[in-house]
Amino acid sequence: MKAAVILNREGVPAEVVRQLCDTLERLDILPCFDQQAPVSDRYVRRPLQELIEGCDVVLALGGDGTILHAAKAAALQDKKVLGINCGRLGFTAGLEADELELLSALRSGAYTIDRRMLLEVVVSGSRDGASYLCVNDAVISKGALSRMIDITARFDADTVMQYRSDGLIVATPTGSTAYSLSAGGPVMDPSINSILVTPICTHSFFNRPMVLNPESSVCVTVQERGDTEAYLTIDGERAIRLHGSMSVTIRRERVKTANLIKIKNDGFLKILHTKLVERGREDK
Repeated sequence: MKAAVILNREGVPAEVVRQLCDTLERLDILPCFDQQAPVSDRYVRRPLQELIEGCDVVLALGGDGTILHAAKAAALQDKKVLGINCGRLGFTAGLEADELELLSALRSGAYTIDRRMLLEVVVSGSRDGASYLCVNDAVISKGALSRMIDITARFDADTVMQYRSDGLIVATPTGSTAYSLSAGGPVMDPSINSILVTPICTHSFFNRPMVLNPESSVCVTVQERGDTEAYLTIDGERAIRLHGSMSVTIRRERVKTANLIKIKNDGFLKILHTKLVERGREDK
């Protein structure tokens, strides 16, 4: 059995990586890493997609950003991912860094798969008409200057809404605990497939967050003015400058899902309480 290990190279202590490798080897699971991982040369290293293609399971060490990056790469090849939290919250993590003994479930099969919906983000009017996969959220936002932007959102090709705001977030239920939550959006149970639309600092009292059915589509354009800039950001990883006649269409990805391994029996509400409420108290 082979495990592709994807690290947050800045936030994971070397001791945790060593403990992980020792635990996997005791379970007769071969740990493999990407080419840039700071590990011993005795371990197999491969380019990321080649690494994932040749593995049986993907292990992501870090915070939610690292786990979601790994989940997106794994979704392209229908691989399952176990997140091991080395960050602060780790909503999508299946284990904490001090629970590595539970990795024996990978051998016994004592786990379930949590299939999370993804979004397809299509940019029209650009040179390549690019399409992207989104795990958390697609964000249309203003540039560095503090001027609001004028956004037109067309829902299911017939309903139009106007937003004068700092931006608009279109999120999956997984992404409801990320930027959307900070912008005043609701927390969504990830087992309920839906599309969440949350305006950022809207100028109108009547532009509130909305929860759409998973078959909906959202087409967004930004009115171009000489004193504003607008960008599309996908999962906080990729930024695209929007200009001219460019539009962004966001809909549910029909085929691929993010397949997260769940070893413990903690429900979503328990995880939410532990990560947000209890840790919030600890930080005071």
